[in-house]
Amino acid sequence: MGKRNKISILTAVFGLVSAPLMASAALNPAMFGSPIANAQEVQNSLVLRLIEEEAVDLEDLGVINPGILNTNPFYFMKQFRRTTLRAFKFNAVEKAEFELNTLNEKAAELKRLEEIIPDNSEVLVSALDAYEATLDNLGYYLARIERDDRNAGLSDLLNRLLDAGLKHSKLFDQLEPDNDPAGSRKLSSLEKKLGAVVTSALIKLDNQESSRIRFASVLANQPGGAFKALRSAEILDSWEGSLPLNEWLSELLLQSKEDLLLETQARIVISELNSVLPALLERLPGDSSARIRVMDESREYFTDQELKNDFSLVRQLLLELSENSRKIGKTEAEHMLARASKTAEFLENKIQKENLRSKSLNELLANAEFNLEQAEESFAIGQYASSFGQASVAAAAAKNSLNRISFTDNLSYEMGELRNKYDSLFSQAADNSLNQESNQRLFELLALSERVLVELSDLAAEEAGIDKIMPVLRNSKVLLWQLELELNGLIAELKEKFDREKAARPLIQRVLK
Repeated sequence: MGKRNKISILTAVFGLVSAPLMASAALNPAMFGSPIANAQEVQNSLVLRLIEEEAVDLEDLGVINPGILNTNPFYFMKQFRRTTLRAFKFNAVEKAEFELNTLNEKAAELKRLEEIIPDNSEVLVSALDAYEATLDNLGYYLARIERDDRNAGLSDLLNRLLDAGLKHSKLFDQLEPDNDPAGSRKLSSLEKKLGAVVTSALIKLDNQESSRIRFASVLANQPGGAFKALRSAEILDSWEGSLPLNEWLSELLLQSKEDLLLETQARIVISELNSVLPALLERLPGDSSARIRVMDESREYFTDQELKNDFSLVRQLLLELSENSRKIGKTEAEHMLARASKTAEFLENKIQKENLRSKSLNELLANAEFNLEQAEESFAIGQYASSFGQASVAAAAAKNSLNRISFTDNLSYEMGELRNKYDSLFSQAADNSLNQESNQRLFELLALSERVLVELSDLAAEEAGIDKIMPVLRNSKVLLWQLELELNGLIAELKEKFDREKAARPLIQRVLK
């Protein structure tokens, strides 16, 4: 589902998503002209802006000017320089750092080529081949590194590797060409290889405790707008799907995805973007099958029922589009069935082995098994898109159960992080002299967040169990995200006001200040 995708559902869903806009335009025809035309124009403009906010650019890659590109006959000089510099790296960490820097430069070259020579399949594949050669080198040197917790350079390397993995994967989605099977296959293959390099390095050189902190930091600093967390969740979903379920990184990826999706709920609700979801999620770059899987998981975690319903509508539209464009067929359904079956089996064994007593866990397992049976029946009669969708729902239910177990097992850590976040946001509000009289919504969120955190603490003290704790834990996370977004908006307004007032002062006052 690249950004040049010619399939559009704007017309199909226009009557559903633009009614509020048309109503506003109809109130004053003289001002707005044709209500329908203007409403669609406003919606299209908003969708394009939201998509642009999620695009990876050169600044995000940290390479403002990528220099000579591989279409230039003098590119060999750049290659020679890299070969010379590589010779002065003397250990595996230094060599891996150099290859990661080079990989990032080659990602920037890809981005620049997209800007100046779009839709050129031959140039794209050639540049991707060059990227792959460096990725292979990076994987080789990462495999030669011995884990050493005292090596500060190693921790920084893993941070930068995770960051690059996320940004480069998003860039590959942007590069998706139209009507070019060779380019699409190459991009898909490279994205899988990149994910394998990142996850293999983390498993070998890191542990769950330090990776938890690493993921939180890197994900929080990803560029983007209202849907940046959703895009990151889609990439983590692809990585998680290639790992064994009993691997510690698989558990961490599942937990990180849930947190990202709860963040997505907060961003959509506070920005009031429900009306553009169908058009946006159809046109936003990314893999359609991953988006459907993540949306199914979203519906398991969301605390806002209206948004759940909106996602159900959009998810079905995306599934139908993917079937019509043949992006989801027999092969995709087979893979999804296998993935869902393994997840449900893993969950069932975990419940039995740990003798877990929970009504919600058993209900989710039953839902997973029911939808898995439906998926197998659909597959048997050749309804592959339906089979994929049902298997995805089954996997989402099972993953919901696994996350309920994981989060409650680590409840002390989760509560500590939530309390620290609340205290930090409260301090920021005080530092910026925000008061309840002028910022009623902010202080309502502060009070509500405080009450929910107290409730969560009481449930933990009572050892209330998964069924009671998880809804409150998820609600507290969404509230804190809404609180942070509201606070950030108010602080940005204060800064803009200060900048305007400063610009209006006489020059001598500005200099003295």
